[in-house]
Amino acid sequence: MYNPVARKGAKAEANKLREGLKQTGFKVITQEWSHTTELLDRIRGILTELVGRSSIFFISVMTHGHNRMLQGIQDSEISINEVLDLSADIIPQHLPT
Repeated sequence: MYNPVARKGAKAEANKLREGLKQTGFKVITQEWSHTTELLDRIRGILTELVGRSSIFFISVMTHGHNRMLQGIQDSEISINEVLDLSADIIPQHLPT
């Protein structure tokens, strides 16, 4: 999950992470996002779809931020805790994240 807004090279950075994870055997889904509500919706959709057939999750949110806040477009911000709470609500406790 990468945000390209005011982040030159964001797509290349995401692709580099993607290739590294693929080399270790992960199935990788890379998606671009701009607004924080979009970020949560996409994470929710992906996790809900994959939770029944996955044994581990690695979630990377690439963006600017400060003080545990992730920044999106148009001054949208979201706490990293909202992403973590959403993930914890969907991913069973027995699966590593």
